[in-house]
Amino acid sequence: MRYRGQSFELEVKYSSESLPERFHEAHRERYGYAQESCEVEIVNARLRSLGLVKPLAEQKLTKGQARTAEPHYTTTAYLSGKRLQAGVYRREELKPRTKLRTPSIVIEYSATTLIPAEANAAMDEAGNLIISLR
Repeated sequence: MRYRGQSFELEVKYSSESLPERFHEAHRERYGYAQESCEVEIVNARLRSLGLVKPLAEQKLTKGQARTAEPHYTTTAYLSGKRLQAGVYRREELKPRTKLRTPSIVIEYSATTLIPAEANAAMDEAGNLIISLR
């Protein structure tokens, strides 16, 4: 939580008390004063819960299904000071037990993985990207 317009926040644990009152109290403890006439805003909220979750179904493919994936497209990349052609793979399109040609780039919504030419890369049975140096 923070005062509207501030660029820093304080974490305030939820309780039966009013959240703005708890924030003013936390601000007073931290900075020695509170601006109780100012508007308070919630920047984010965290929730912790416990419960039972069904195990994920294992994805297993037979050995005959292992293959080398084709890149979605290729691009020029500079790796180790060299200009190389790298295959670009979309992570969501890679199947378990798929091998990738290197050098390559794997793109997904939250990350980009650069795999150098001197590495091996493959998806395991659970869909993890395994990279190992040759």
